[in-house]
Order: sequence, then structure tokens, then C-alpha cells
Amino acid sequence: MTSGDKDPNNPDLQTFNPLFPKGAYFSENGLIGPANFIDVNPSVVFHFLKNLTVTANWDFFWRESTRDGIYNNAVVLVRSGKSSSARYVGSEPQVQCEWNVQRHVSLVAIYAHFLAGPFLRESGPGDDVDYFTTWVTYKF
Repeated sequence: MTSGDKDPNNPDLQTFNPLFPKGAYFSENGLIGPANFIDVNPSVVFHFLKNLTVTANWDFFWRESTRDGIYNNAVVLVRSGKSSSARYVGSEPQVQCEWNVQRHVSLVAIYAHFLAGPFLRESGPGDDVDYFTTWVTYKF
């Protein structure tokens, strides 16, 4: 939970500033930054084999202050809160598979689907977003 601005007409900004946030704060797609948020993220990890792990989680996002908007990872306002009083921003189920092929090589694949909530639909384009990424890691 991070604070949001209580009065947009007051020059004192009360929105939490993490100063040096990581790029992908809530998930690898990095759609939402860590300011003016309430985030609940239940997750479960399955170890199918000793070298294969599957993690499933579902992020739920609300605005902490309905008088403030939502921000990107650099704490730049991307959607003002002036045109919607809705608190719920949306949710994002995500699945991550990690396969340790051998001691030095691992493969990761992630799929996420962001479901736009009432705040996004009421304050401008409120489309869902699909995200997929994969990478290979070599450790020496």
C-alpha cells in the first residue's frame, strides 16, 4: 500500500515516491508504478520436477486515494483521477515457468493478462493488455 495525493489543489504532493523503483515493480510488464496503490497479490508455486517451477499469481490493484491518479514506474502521472471516482484499477493474472535446463542454463517464460477495471474504463481508454516474454540465462 502506498499513499496518494489527498488534495490535488494543494501544492504539497502526498503521493508516495519510491525514489529508485525497479523497472518491473508488480510484474514484468511494468504497466503500473508503485504510487497511490493498494495491491493484493496471492500466489502459489509448484515444483513439478526438481528443475521445473511454475508460479501462478493474481495481482489486484486499487487507488489508495480516489483524488489522485495512477503513475508509471518513474512516478509520472499517466492517468489523472479527475474524471473517475472509481477506486478499482484492475487485476492481472500471471503465470511464470522456469526450467533449469542444466547447471549453467535456465529458460523462463511469463504470460500475463491485465484486466482493466472501472477506473481505467471511466478515465479514458480502458483496454485489457496481454503480455508475453521469455529469456535464457547463462551462468558461468
